[in-house]
Amino acid sequence: MNLLIINTHFYLGDEYMNRKFRRKFKKFFSKNQTLVLFITLFIMLAFMSTGYALLKTDLLFNSTSKIVTDSSIISDPDDKAYDCKTVITYEITNSWTGNYIINFTISNNGEGKINNWKIKFADSNDITAVSSAAGNVTKTDGYYYISGMTWNSSIESGSSISAQAQISTSRTDIDSILKNIIIVSCGRATSGGTTQKISSGKATLDLGQLEKQINASIEITEAGAWGGAVNIYKVTITNSLDVAITDWRGMIYYGDTTLNSVYPCNTTRNDDAKNIIVSNTSSGDGALDPGSSISITLVLNTKDTTYIPDYIFAGTVAA
Repeated sequence: MNLLIINTHFYLGDEYMNRKFRRKFKKFFSKNQTLVLFITLFIMLAFMSTGYALLKTDLLFNSTSKIVTDSSIISDPDDKAYDCKTVITYEITNSWTGNYIINFTISNNGEGKINNWKIKFADSNDITAVSSAAGNVTKTDGYYYISGMTWNSSIESGSSISAQAQISTSRTDIDSILKNIIIVSCGRATSGGTTQKISSGKATLDLGQLEKQINASIEITEAGAWGGAVNIYKVTITNSLDVAITDWRGMIYYGDTTLNSVYPCNTTRNDDAKNIIVSNTSSGDGALDPGSSISITLVLNTKDTTYIPDYIFAGTVAA
């Protein structure tokens, strides 16, 4: 009998406490409705944001997605992203069966100007074609490459360039292809604000950390041609290094003469300074093994049949 009274006492006490708690809760809710509503909305938005983030991840490669090259993914020894201090982004703008149109942007985050950029499709498996109206496309050892053209091969420090390309492939994992596009050449990118220079006479080039001086020669092949007022020259560029180069460029200072033409190569002409920067073309002739050479033709308007211009050349090392 005593035990029953004690248990009833505890039960009645618990019920009393429950009623007291409910009264306090109702009183708190009535006085703080705005605060409670705000907390509820905050929790709902947090769940919605998490769901949207997951959905966005699933739709990463739709027509408006941007893909940033992740250097932790790439293990290709040709990758020069760290040395060149570049970031490459991509956007898929259109696609149909087996074909993708992408816009790629190369941003130069280094302190020096990029002179000749070149990117590589490090995952070229099952790619049947790559084309670009804004870049030179080559294929070497099974890999597709795109390099800059005369009008877009240079990127100033802090600037970027954009170009478009079409990829044809039987694969559906386009993300794997895009995530493995790397930059393999950036020409005259400098390091630490220090720019090395090489000179010969009045021809001077700024060298970057990936460039080294290479040999070149200029000889007259036809003096006093075209009515006696033109010299035609053969310019021979030789990779004198013990490693391969991916690109070459040089300066030719033509002084008191007048530049008529130079071909086949990309050119940046400066008539005020009486010089011209020449670099490799779109046909893949920038890649030279040790000891290999390539020639271009230079035409100067001059009556001096013995005149040889000043010149200096450099190549971008492959490794």
